[in-house]
Parts: sequence; structure tokens; C-alpha cells
Amino acid sequence: MVRVFVDTNVLFPFSLMDLMLSLTEDAVHAVVWSDHLLEEWERVIVREQHRSASAAARISMAIREFFADTRVPEEDYKYLLDRLVGPDPGRLLVVPEGL
Repeated sequence: MVRVFVDTNVLFPFSLMDLMLSLTEDAVHAVVWSDHLLEEWERVIVREQHRSASAAARISMAIREFFADTRVPEEDYKYLLDRLVGPDPGRLLVVPEGL
């Protein structure tokens, strides 16, 4: 099955998040995610005032629980972070894509 690492902009708006996660449920692809991704998503969705902090946390928790088998643990990609060139703090999100 194809593994897809989505960036925060794919999880927002909710229609895209719903589509991507539904396709994972239907075994079309597997959305892989990291804790860093969900933490960034929570910050963005609250900052943009589309959800309260508690609502965003509940959504992230549901993803963590329901899609636990597609989580990419930080220890699986942390060693690659030093190899990335540039100051982009988003690099924490990009590395799991290559795993």
C-alpha cells in the first residue's frame, strides 16, 4: 500500500483531512503522521480560529488512537534531521515522508 505523509496544509481544511483519512480507512493509501505534524496542525487550527484548543486536541487524540499503526515515531527519523540543509523548522515534518 502507498504511504502518504501529508503536511499540515492537507489536514486543513477539514474536508481534505476527512478525505485523506477516509481513503486510509478504505485501504486506498496509508496516511502516515508524526507527533510533530499533529502538534503543528493543532497550533494552526487554533491560530486560524477554526477550533478551540480543546477541540483540536480531541481531534488529534482521535487520529492518534484510530490511526496508531501509521504513526512514524521520532526515533525513526531523528538521526536524519542533521543531514537536512537549511534553516526550515518544518524539516521535522518532511523527514518522516522519506521513511
